[in-house]
Amino acid sequence: MAIGTMLCFRLKNKSSQIILARCLILSILLLSSCVTTKSVYSNLKIEEYDKTHLYQVGANSKDLLIYLEGSGTASVLGEKQKGKWISVNFGYFISKYFGHTYRIAIPEKLFIGIGENHSNDSAFLKNYTVDNLVKSYCKSIDAYLAKHSEYENVYIIGASEGGLLLPKVYAELNQRDRIKKAIVIGAGGLDQYECFRILAKSSIEMPENYRDECKKVDEIVNEINTYPESIEKQYMGWSYLRWNSFFKYRPYEYYSAIKIPVLFYQGRLDWSSPVESVEYLQKNIQNTNFEYRYIDTMGHTPAFDDEAMKQFIKELNDWLMK
Repeated sequence: MAIGTMLCFRLKNKSSQIILARCLILSILLLSSCVTTKSVYSNLKIEEYDKTHLYQVGANSKDLLIYLEGSGTASVLGEKQKGKWISVNFGYFISKYFGHTYRIAIPEKLFIGIGENHSNDSAFLKNYTVDNLVKSYCKSIDAYLAKHSEYENVYIIGASEGGLLLPKVYAELNQRDRIKKAIVIGAGGLDQYECFRILAKSSIEMPENYRDECKKVDEIVNEINTYPESIEKQYMGWSYLRWNSFFKYRPYEYYSAIKIPVLFYQGRLDWSSPVESVEYLQKNIQNTNFEYRYIDTMGHTPAFDDEAMKQFIKELNDWLMK
């Protein structure tokens, strides 16, 4: 099941559908009602660094994977209620399939606590901008790498919003010289305004109400310019303040300075971040360290079934190891 499919959620109205469609990495509802932290995330540990924190999962390895999660108002690990996990994010699959051989480090976004959801927290929503997210990620990653010198190989992976922010995170890390390779899943070089304009005219299948919202983007931009700080006014389930930040952020501007190998893993059926955003990088940046892998049958992420995930992780691991 690709992330565009709305199978795991019961959506009450059109607004909920738009939020789901726009959510760059969707939570996956857990089938068990009695899942514990231990059984979901192997060897989970938390390190705190002056109001920011980072989760460690997986094996005690000399190889470290730093993972940047997609968008959302819940913890990067997912959401817990009454001590039980009710949803997890794509990082769960990264930890599950990579965690046997790598140490996984997942920085939390902003000031969310483990398993919390801040969808109704105005202070959190006011801080949900490109600059604040990048600053938070860099703070915890830099502190973690400064504390842990034992890793021989350090890699960074970003999916969806995490992939979108990855080049800016890399550029602003003090410890970036320790990172050997990067992988970007479901994100490219264009800003999200440009992506919406492409999707409005795209021939790929997507929910019609979502396409209709994409067609409104020019009208919405005018409103956002009038109310750039508003967290009450929303588009695609996110505040104008958030969009004002992301519409002005163009990852392409950061990629020209990146010299380490980067793999772009992109689905051609992606209606969240269109394939044209990655193709733009390939056409406009001449860098032999950049590799582009386009998957004809993939949407925003690989299918969630066990075999598809194993194949996906094998491809990424083979690339990291070569």
